[in-house]
Amino acid sequence: MSLAPRSATLQTPVSTSRPVPGAGGLPRPSIIVGEIAPTEASFGTATEPTGPIEGSFVEYSDVEGRRALRDDDPEFFATLVASGAFDPPEEELVIALQTELARMNCYTAGIDGDWGPGSRAAAGRYFQELGTGSPSQDPDVSIFRQIMLRDDVTCPVVRAAPAPAPRATSTPRRSTPAPAAPRQAAPAPAPAPAPAPTAPSRTINRNVGTGVFR
Repeated sequence: MSLAPRSATLQTPVSTSRPVPGAGGLPRPSIIVGEIAPTEASFGTATEPTGPIEGSFVEYSDVEGRRALRDDDPEFFATLVASGAFDPPEEELVIALQTELARMNCYTAGIDGDWGPGSRAAAGRYFQELGTGSPSQDPDVSIFRQIMLRDDVTCPVVRAAPAPAPRATSTPRRSTPAPAAPRQAAPAPAPAPAPAPTAPSRTINRNVGTGVFR
């Protein structure tokens, strides 16, 4: 009896199926080996739009929508602001600025679309609260974009200056003189004394011899 190991022969099944021609005369499945010529579009870099994004899904006047987008993705929101996605139309820029400044209590006059001294002072108060200088004294889109990024400012209430107190005059106060005592009437003149009776005149009767006086 032989103790030599017996070798086992393994048979690998061979597929009898043949490739089936597919589209273009190539068998299925098939692997194409080769190089694809590069095109200019294959390695092009994507460029961001430089102008306002058309069809923005949040209007510039939608305060709640802007804040929700900013809180959800601050970086994306800042990119939208820088690209002009929230810029108002040019003819509505002054009204939009006055509306935003009035909402933050920085502008207290009427919203009339006229950028005058009151509007410039309101923009100055806004940037004073931010601790920065205003980028422009004129209605500029840069002011509006800054407001879009920081619209949580509240300007203090501007109180009217009190009316000045009347100035005291230096004229001395005149004292009211005491009423004069009533003047006494002058005494009536004393009646003139009655004239003394005149003595009877003595006449001499020449016809009488006697010296009788009458």
